[in-house]
Amino acid sequence: MDILRERVTCTYIHGLCSTYSLDPDFADGVRQEAVEKHEWKVGRRKDGYKYDEIAISDPYGRVLHMLLPFKRAGRLVEPTGSASSVVWGWTKMDNRTSVSSRRVAAVWIAIKKLHLLSLDVGEELSGADFLKFTEICRSLFLHRNDVPAGAGSMEILKMRFRDDKVKMLKSPFWSEVKSLYEEDPESVPVPLVMKIKKPQLAWVRVCIKDIEESYDYVSLGSWTPNHPPFSIEEMTRNNNRDAGCS
Repeated sequence: MDILRERVTCTYIHGLCSTYSLDPDFADGVRQEAVEKHEWKVGRRKDGYKYDEIAISDPYGRVLHMLLPFKRAGRLVEPTGSASSVVWGWTKMDNRTSVSSRRVAAVWIAIKKLHLLSLDVGEELSGADFLKFTEICRSLFLHRNDVPAGAGSMEILKMRFRDDKVKMLKSPFWSEVKSLYEEDPESVPVPLVMKIKKPQLAWVRVCIKDIEESYDYVSLGSWTPNHPPFSIEEMTRNNNRDAGCS
């Protein structure tokens, strides 16, 4: 089946690296490892202090292949650069510095989003799209990294909606989500469906899966970074007794 598998690749060369070229053999190596192990793989190759060559492959061998200025790899989806600690295991103390599970989850969800957005464009990524997509993924990283640390994927947290019924009816974001729901009800995360069906909903119990699916909507054009439509909070004793709606 690997012989028949279509090789899907999206490439991007940063303007400061225009005198260099991508190495297809490097990308194929990352692709092969991802397919064989059926897991996400990220590879990095550098040329001294000139550039970082990055290949991100999903378990099906679809690759985002990029050439970036030196040291840009760590800041690709995360502003302070500690994505390097998560993806390549780099730390300032020879790997003795631990990285929180919350940051690991945030980095990976951002990397996967960058990969998806890029491959949706086609075979080549423009500079404008690259900047747009990295901003989206950094926003996604920050939101996911702010989620209160829990005891695993089934930890129950609270999603608090920012808009009341009146503001929701005027919100471009909720209008867009409602349109997506009408096209395909199964595609919209459960918490957002609950808000659509019950506009007066103030908050709802959620687990990590609900949160990650909902934050995936940062890529919608109507998402406003300075006023996200919801936030994630820890449950309190009163919340555990309440119905979850006000």
